[in-house]
Amino acid sequence: DTAIAALPLTLFNSIVYSCWIAGLPAGCGKEGQEQVCIRGENASIYRWAFYHAFVWSNFVFLSACMCLVYRAVLKTERRTERYRYVQEGQNRRKRRKSREVAFQALLYVFAYYGTWIWNPINYIYIEFNGRPYFPTYLMQTCINPMSGFFNSIIYLRPKYKKFRKKYPEKSLCQILRMLFSNSPVGRAS
Repeated sequence: DTAIAALPLTLFNSIVYSCWIAGLPAGCGKEGQEQVCIRGENASIYRWAFYHAFVWSNFVFLSACMCLVYRAVLKTERRTERYRYVQEGQNRRKRRKSREVAFQALLYVFAYYGTWIWNPINYIYIEFNGRPYFPTYLMQTCINPMSGFFNSIIYLRPKYKKFRKKYPEKSLCQILRMLFSNSPVGRAS
């Protein structure tokens, strides 16, 4: 989408370390500057429209969805609590499932935020300073491609906990081998 729209609008230019939506020469078209853009006029508006608005709306959407999932599990847990028989002197479980779902959802949210927040921070810094800030650029370059890795760790976490509980005597390497094999007992011994 961005490429199709940005190409005829001549928005693709250097942003110091990459080619993306930017004005040419760098810093042109900003308020208070007399430099006229040769290419990429209104680049910052397009950058916000094509990228930043999408990323920030995903932050909001993801957070809202995870809250809705948590609320649905909590509501179900509350309903089933009414029908659970508890002997006198025993405490009811403190909504273990909803807490576990909330924690798992938070991990997914933090994984998304942690990998994607560096891009907007870096672009905002470039917008105001005309050049990237090396530490945020380094974080963006190193962490952003790892989003799938973080998601897979979070996805496998419940299964890991289940194996750890079932086989407390096994080492971390054995548990991980069981996690990635078809038969939990067969290959780990």
